[in-house]
Amino acid sequence: MRFYKVWRHEAEKGMPQLGGMLALGIGMAWFFCALCDVEARGSGMACTHFMDYWTYVFGGMGVYLPDGKTPFEFPAPFLAAHLLGLFQQGYYWGEDRKYMEAVRLLGAGGRKRGLAAKWLWNLAAAAGYYLCLYGAMALYCVCRGNVLDFGGDAALERELFGVSYIASGCGNALKFMSCVLLAGLALHGLVFLLSFFVGGAAGMLFSAACLGASAYWATPWLAGNLAMPLRSTLAEEGPFPVGLGMGAATLLLAGTLLAGLFFIRKYNFLDKEERI
Repeated sequence: MRFYKVWRHEAEKGMPQLGGMLALGIGMAWFFCALCDVEARGSGMACTHFMDYWTYVFGGMGVYLPDGKTPFEFPAPFLAAHLLGLFQQGYYWGEDRKYMEAVRLLGAGGRKRGLAAKWLWNLAAAAGYYLCLYGAMALYCVCRGNVLDFGGDAALERELFGVSYIASGCGNALKFMSCVLLAGLALHGLVFLLSFFVGGAAGMLFSAACLGASAYWATPWLAGNLAMPLRSTLAEEGPFPVGLGMGAATLLLAGTLLAGLFFIRKYNFLDKEERI
């Protein structure tokens, strides 16, 4: 019961921040959907499926080969969609770290229980953010009179992304969306850990560096690669199986909780206040 009270307290305290994050996310999702339409028309094509918009925002990019012939281009929609939520959470937990009294955790029946409540709220807010973006893109698709299905146009995908999926359909689309959601939650868990114990700036810098490096280097050791469907084996020349991405993201997510529970045991709140 004490755990629930602390989680409810975090939810009530964090709702204004979450509401602002969702509002910005919806606006950003519609902006990038409109930009996808503009780029498609510029190529003499048209976006006709929900997955066209979803891939434009969350697909990421194919594997970059630094051969000196192909210029490197950051996947701006992918970075913006993830970093908006990660920066908001990093700032929130950085502020929470500054002004939280030790009694708030101790009053939950123990430090571990209090930290677990905060970690769980962090994940709930992150899941709400990603699902809200998915819903906003679906609504945009309906408002445009396009097909709300999980198909795709291989020619359009190759024109916009340089890579097309080997197979489309509901099953693969759900795999893509689940993998992006899990990887996003894992990144939010890492940002929570750094922001809570080190500071909000550390969490924000880490998230930007991780996603930027992931776009350049295709390696499963960089978490951002797990969130790029265009680097999965369901896309042309994709090196990473979707199952590997989902499994690795789940393990990373669980690891953030275990690490937090380990570090919170002897965390010196009084010394924290002096250092800040």
